[in-house]
Amino acid sequence: MIYASLALSFILVKAAKEEKDEGICVATGVGPTKPYPSLTQCYMWNEKACCTASQDREITEAFKRLIPPPCLHIYPVISEMFCAYCGPTAIREGPTNYVRYNETTGDVEIRLCESFLHKLWDDGELNDLDDRTHVLDECGLISCRNISDDGRPPCKEYDTIFPAAKIQHPPGTVIPEGTEDPAPIELADGHEHPHRERQAVGCVIGCVTLILLVHNMTLLLFLASSMLLLAIIPNNWIPVGMLVYSFAYLLPARAQHTVDGVSNACLLIMSLRNSMYARDVGQTFQISLNSYYDYLSYIVFFPGLLTGPVYNVKDWTQALEDTKHDLDKTEIKSRLYRAIVWAVIFLTSLRFFPMSFMLTKDFAHFPLLTRCGYIVLATYYSFGARCFAGWYVSEAGLAALGIRARNTDYWAPERANTVSQYIREWNKSVQTFFALYVYKPLRSVTPSKPVRAAIVMCSSAYWHGLEPGLYMFFMSMFVESTFLNEFPKLPSPFGNIEVTFLLSYYGMTFMYKNDVSKAFTVWANMGYVGHWYTAVRLLLLIAMRVYRKNTTANDKKDDKKRE
Repeated sequence: MIYASLALSFILVKAAKEEKDEGICVATGVGPTKPYPSLTQCYMWNEKACCTASQDREITEAFKRLIPPPCLHIYPVISEMFCAYCGPTAIREGPTNYVRYNETTGDVEIRLCESFLHKLWDDGELNDLDDRTHVLDECGLISCRNISDDGRPPCKEYDTIFPAAKIQHPPGTVIPEGTEDPAPIELADGHEHPHRERQAVGCVIGCVTLILLVHNMTLLLFLASSMLLLAIIPNNWIPVGMLVYSFAYLLPARAQHTVDGVSNACLLIMSLRNSMYARDVGQTFQISLNSYYDYLSYIVFFPGLLTGPVYNVKDWTQALEDTKHDLDKTEIKSRLYRAIVWAVIFLTSLRFFPMSFMLTKDFAHFPLLTRCGYIVLATYYSFGARCFAGWYVSEAGLAALGIRARNTDYWAPERANTVSQYIREWNKSVQTFFALYVYKPLRSVTPSKPVRAAIVMCSSAYWHGLEPGLYMFFMSMFVESTFLNEFPKLPSPFGNIEVTFLLSYYGMTFMYKNDVSKAFTVWANMGYVGHWYTAVRLLLLIAMRVYRKNTTANDKKDDKKRE
């Protein structure tokens, strides 16, 4: 196997600055191409790669032999190094060449950037490459295969190395009966694991919340059916299969009205966690009680179960296993303080600016600027403030466990000058999910950014619910963030005010998602000012594009005449 020596043979050479890809790939003998079928282990190179799907499978198998299956998701650095062989710059010659393959011995040398090698190998504190890292000691690395095919004596499963200390059993040796390795840190396969109590507490609180507070059979059925699918779906299909199932399950749950309010919020978060778990762990999932316990613990882990933010398996696992974790009281106080601020804003808006007043004829008699201010105070600082308060409380609970997941930054959405910038700052963990799981995979389907953005907006609307008002709102945001994103920005604070007003105005369909006629009543009382404002900017943008196109064409004609 050409990857057998990667774990121990690190070549420290400062890599040349990356330039345009060129040359012949080491793995394929041809230039970098778009792989088909897509890569799974090295999915980050699905746009252009120097390896094929079969070689990607070979990398996956080598990776599994090097690292115990329960530990695969906590070694992303080694995974990145293995996949360097598939990168578009893994070429034989050229300024970006960093992979050398010896056809005689089958060994591979990889030139690593010094910064990458520090991340992989040093102690993380002194940045000293002579002081070996402890990061790779958490599970240890398997130094050779269980079954030898090169004539050497077969190794046993316990031939493990701990880079920060020494090789416990040299590769190729057989461990005498009765010899025991130093106790490694255990994950889900039966070794010793520090701070498992934090996982148990989060799991118990989550289960109690679902059973006693939410008490909804739809959620329990979702968990049970997902666990069954993990057992019957082939590992290679788990990431895609669970993603499709998690979103497909939302349809009957909403259509039959079996979830509402708190239970719907839980189902939303669980559907995202289900998809993230399948992507992070699915291909290495093993059917065992411990594996199912880890799955259940992650899916129902209490902080964030009701409101988000969502976090991936890697961050969750690292937080649980952090033996040096100290309670960050400053971070917790900061999040709780912000929660209190937004809770006060929410209650004030709810008390003094009721949305029902915008449905009355009296509202239409107020000056336009007054109505514009009222719709912001009644909509944005009601719904938005409620979300912010819940998120910050959840983030405080996550901070207590060492998980720094974020749904927003303090006042960051309010400082946005465009709708697209606001969307990136609002509910950030969910936006990241749709970017990674929907938008980026669509690149292989369509090169059109507007088409991909439209699909993401429709997917987000579907994730929120089936009500028509949701789709009207998200498609309005699609027009603003995709087509009008090129329109000249207003300087602050006018740009901030513009964005906040547009979100509040078009947000009426979100607030009245079950009865869109009420949103049209409010818009009529506003004189449809938001729609007129969008239409005028669209016409101006089209005129600007036509003018630029004609100007460019005339310039080309003039250049030809001069020639």
